[in-house]
Amino acid sequence: MEDSLESVRSRLCSAHGNVLAMIEASADAAVDTWPADTVTERHHVVDPFRAALVEHDVIDELPQILEDLVAIAGGDLSVPPVAAPPYVVVTSMGVLLRATLPRGRLVVAVHPFAVDREPSPTYHRRDELAIDVSWAE
Repeated sequence: MEDSLESVRSRLCSAHGNVLAMIEASADAAVDTWPADTVTERHHVVDPFRAALVEHDVIDELPQILEDLVAIAGGDLSVPPVAAPPYVVVTSMGVLLRATLPRGRLVVAVHPFAVDREPSPTYHRRDELAIDVSWAE
């Protein structure tokens, strides 16, 4: 299973680098709306990030990317994914792509943001995207 996860991550980076670049650009646009280098309220991250993703046409591309990644993982979706939960989710950390397959749920996380939880939640822009591919039950 680890081989399939690395194959999914590799495919995302090699075949969909343009979308990853637009996620980066959308994150930068969101940060430009912040009153400071960091913010403490989730909506200061999610709302402008989602708006920038829509403006850059990223949201509409993510379901097709998810289908591609599912195929690389050796799976097949019973219905086409849509640009909304549970398939595509915009969070305070970034974007989640999720697909339920017979062997579990494939989760692809693309995180341009990080949160420091102590002493209180503080969101900041990562220096580079964090990409995590995993199987969840």
